[in-house]
Amino acid sequence: MKKIQKNNRAVADINIMIYAKTMPELWRYRNLCYRIEKNDKYHIKLTLTKDLDTVFRIVEFLEGGVDLFIAAQSIEKSLFTVLRKKIWVQEEQAQFIINGREKYMHYYRSDGGYSLKKLDIKDSSELLECIETIIFQMSLKNLGALTAGKQ
Repeated sequence: MKKIQKNNRAVADINIMIYAKTMPELWRYRNLCYRIEKNDKYHIKLTLTKDLDTVFRIVEFLEGGVDLFIAAQSIEKSLFTVLRKKIWVQEEQAQFIINGREKYMHYYRSDGGYSLKKLDIKDSSELLECIETIIFQMSLKNLGALTAGKQ
């Protein structure tokens, strides 16, 4: 994540990668992210894919790395472990929202490892609020560090 100017204000430039098996699911998540970007606090760049192999092939070529990875469905544990490590090589503070079998799961770095939080999301409005909260927290942390010259 980096800081850029948008409408003469410093905003967080956020790379979000969305993985879903169907076009309707991809568009649903894309539209949620665009709704967040409309509030003018962020500049969001989206990468959408229906193929998990594509994620593995392109993740290292995204300028700035992936800040937030969203999966519309569960990913096999061993594949997710490899993906998480690959994304964290590029962006160590990247976070993940995975729609698991029963609940959404939020993965993020903490204390040299990672933490997992189950998210109680019932509908699109709650999902939107959750994604926006995660982006807001990431931008506060990262823009503060950027302003202080730490990144």
